[in-house]
Amino acid sequence: KAARQIVVRSPILTHLDMLKIREQTETPVRRFEMLYTPVYNDPKANEAALQAGIDSVCNKVAAFAAEEGGIAVITDRHVATDRAALPMIIVISALNQKLIEEGLRLRVSLIAESGQFSSSHHIAAALGFGASGVYPLGVQFRAEEKFGADADKAFKRFAKAAEKSLMK
Repeated sequence: KAARQIVVRSPILTHLDMLKIREQTETPVRRFEMLYTPVYNDPKANEAALQAGIDSVCNKVAAFAAEEGGIAVITDRHVATDRAALPMIIVISALNQKLIEEGLRLRVSLIAESGQFSSSHHIAAALGFGASGVYPLGVQFRAEEKFGADADKAFKRFAKAAEKSLMK
């Protein structure tokens, strides 16, 4: 059974958009952490851990696509000293390629929820490499920190500017 399509106004999602997507019941939604445990002072071991982290995310999302399909939210929200974020563009690209290779790409939409978005270029790159939508966590957090009660307004100004940049 194919999941129903959800149409959003913009690929740059707000906090409210993410809540609506998570709470809807028409299309399955699952979150996948794009985090890994870094190995300090050993570049070869860190490289292996990084590759294993990317492979793990790809395998989990591919299994979700094969079993259910729907919306896969890849996130680096819970970074910590022992859990580093995987490089967002590499993860999105690897996911897109794995899903294409396995014939599952049309069964899942990728939403990247990341603190690694800080400009329209990062957003354009994520969308170009296969994300269907993005939620720039870092921008949202900075807006909350700097503008307090007006954070949503500040975030929407960023989103509008980024959308204009995407249209160029």
